[in-house]
Amino acid sequence: MGEFCVASYRRIIRLFIKESYECVTFGTKRVMGRRHLFLRHDIDYSLEVAVRFAEVNSSLGIRGHFFINLRSPLYNALARRNVSCLRQIADLGQDIGLHYYFAPQAGPDSLERVIEEVRNECDLLRGILGKASKRAVSWHNPSVLGEGYRDLVASKIPGILNVNSLGNEGVVYVSDSNHRYTVDQWLKMPMKGHERIQALFHPFQWVLGAPKMEGVLAGVWKQVIREHESEYLTNHVYRARFPNGLPERGLEAWVRPLGRRR
Repeated sequence: MGEFCVASYRRIIRLFIKESYECVTFGTKRVMGRRHLFLRHDIDYSLEVAVRFAEVNSSLGIRGHFFINLRSPLYNALARRNVSCLRQIADLGQDIGLHYYFAPQAGPDSLERVIEEVRNECDLLRGILGKASKRAVSWHNPSVLGEGYRDLVASKIPGILNVNSLGNEGVVYVSDSNHRYTVDQWLKMPMKGHERIQALFHPFQWVLGAPKMEGVLAGVWKQVIREHESEYLTNHVYRARFPNGLPERGLEAWVRPLGRRR
């Protein structure tokens, strides 16, 4: 069975290209007789990992669309180091859009307010990144939304491309979420003959790859802690205790319960 890693991702993309798929940007219109692959990368946990994935896309000569969460509790997209990450992604020839999510119990109280927030956040990204930011949105964990929002998730939003709505246009959607498909199944995907495919590859799944999803999530925790630790290391008490950061064995102890059988 194949392994979730950057090398496997490269194999998958090369097979799509071998099967005459063009990696195109969202918004590209259907052309009869041509195969289109829309590469989508939702950034749930780490912009530093996203940069490493953008470097992979660039080395393959392909353009993906990285969707950024402006309300993530795990990374602050407006922090200077993260804005630098966004600009690196853009400089590597990748597009950037909005990854929108709210918890139904704490989000806007109407569909109109949701659309207003989506517009405002797209404008904020455009203000930071200029033309590298596209007016496009993907939805984070739409399965947790209440029934009242399901129509919006798959609807058209005037002036903004809602990539979750592309199924209405015959674009086949496939995702790596929680190892929904094995690597071997991904390697067979290009041969299925779909004319247009939207493929969601989360960078952390491949950059921090592991045989099982629990291992991936353990790697994510370690990554997130290390990124936040850069700020902790500005505190002289913490820095005196851990001048080189928390020992690796400490991080391993933190994530070890993820690998235990229930």
